[in-house]
Amino acid sequence: MHNRWVALIVIVVAQLCALSVWFSASAVLPSLQEEWGLSVDQGWVVTVSVQLGFACGAIVSALLGLADRYNPKRIFMVASIAAGVFNGLLIFSSTLELALVLRFLTGFVLAGVYPIAIKLVSLWFQSFRSISIGILIAGLTLGSALPYLLLGFQTNLLWQTTILISSVLAIIAGLALFVLLPTKEAQASSSKFSFRNIHYVVRNRKVMYANYGYWFHMWELYAMWTWLPFFLMASLTNSDSSYSYLIAFVAIGVFGGVGSFLGGVWAERIGKVRFTIIAMTTSGICAILIGLTFQQHPFLTAFVAIIWGASIIADSGQFSALVSDYASPEYVGTALTMQLGVGFLLTAVSIYLVSVFVPVIGWGAVFLIVSIGPLLGVFAMLRLERMTQST
Repeated sequence: MHNRWVALIVIVVAQLCALSVWFSASAVLPSLQEEWGLSVDQGWVVTVSVQLGFACGAIVSALLGLADRYNPKRIFMVASIAAGVFNGLLIFSSTLELALVLRFLTGFVLAGVYPIAIKLVSLWFQSFRSISIGILIAGLTLGSALPYLLLGFQTNLLWQTTILISSVLAIIAGLALFVLLPTKEAQASSSKFSFRNIHYVVRNRKVMYANYGYWFHMWELYAMWTWLPFFLMASLTNSDSSYSYLIAFVAIGVFGGVGSFLGGVWAERIGKVRFTIIAMTTSGICAILIGLTFQQHPFLTAFVAIIWGASIIADSGQFSALVSDYASPEYVGTALTMQLGVGFLLTAVSIYLVSVFVPVIGWGAVFLIVSIGPLLGVFAMLRLERMTQST
């Protein structure tokens, strides 16, 4: 198998299955809260620990240059299997403290899945890279939303079953990719993460505005992915909970995947910066509007959720591409690692703030906090657009 489009399918499907462990615990959070006696404001740390683990894992991987020193297929396999094991061990946890350690470790090793998948795609696609990365991110959205699909069809599933299914999928994904994907030789990278190069990143205004756009984008993205299913359950009070999980899967997974693919195509046509402005404007408006639909007409709520799901992820791959465009080759690795690490640290803050403010201002208004991200992101990208037009 040396057809690059077939290789892309293998990478995307493997990533989709491996990343199902990301939100597996978040999807069953109500069951965990009941079994472990967690309060609402304690539940958020289950998801945040994964985000923090991923950020730390990405930085450590970049510092050690793992993607350049070892076969990326082998890294993906080991990381996927480890993620499946750490995630699966959650069913034996009886305390929140142990669960947080396991979720942190799950996020830590997932840093060897998603970034490595991007590297594998880049090895196979010297051209059509925006489209191929868009398809890969579509797999990311589907994989992240997969636990909600399981619960949508079987709301009476034991939470341990959902965890185990996602763990098995991750382990199979790692093995399958290693066996099915031919090895593609990589050129040695001349750009790795270095603390000494951070000042070059900070001094490059174009790179920093692209970073600001990404960071504000991340502020919104994972808070929405985490809390939308719970918003839907609170809003659709007269519906079966399976309906809420299915809407969440369709919005985050299906339409998020469509948005990712079409976003890559559209960005190539109208320009990356302009497209990020359009996507963040749309998602920011949805973040504001969805609260107004709370406990109103369910079809209106579902419609806004679907538009939000498609627009919130559509521009995700473009920020990394912009940093690669504007950063000097010798420190692009540092710039990308800095972008990723800070971005995922910010997701922990926004996820936490939603959990804190839901009891205070209610579901109808809490996503206004999330909307701050894309609105500030639009401002940053408008500044970047003016800078690129003047040079």
